[in-house]
Amino acid sequence: MVKKCLVLMFGFLVADTVVAAPQNVDDISVTQIILDGENYGGCMVKVSPLLPSSTGCGRRDFVSFDCNGEVRNTKSHGKAMLETAQLAFLTGNVVRLRVDNSYTVNEAFCVADYIRIDKSS
Repeated sequence: MVKKCLVLMFGFLVADTVVAAPQNVDDISVTQIILDGENYGGCMVKVSPLLPSSTGCGRRDFVSFDCNGEVRNTKSHGKAMLETAQLAFLTGNVVRLRVDNSYTVNEAFCVADYIRIDKSS
């Protein structure tokens, strides 16, 4: 009986654990752009709707592009992604992001390493 309870409790623990893995998120609107020389990897965007909880990101309303090149991306790649997000923001188009909760800034914000602009329908 004790063995069954332990197996059952372990099953619940594993079921609630979010595995760190890259995840693509579609139809995201960029609603704010932040540049900061000390925090947030140098740049980040506010997104709508929130990132899905399945991403495992501590904060689901913002995504960093690691413009400082400290966590995931090179500086040039992070800045190019920021420019792509700015273009989507200005034109009102949505983006597709790939986020990975194993790369975070300020302990809560996931870092994206991929962005694609999609025409809004």
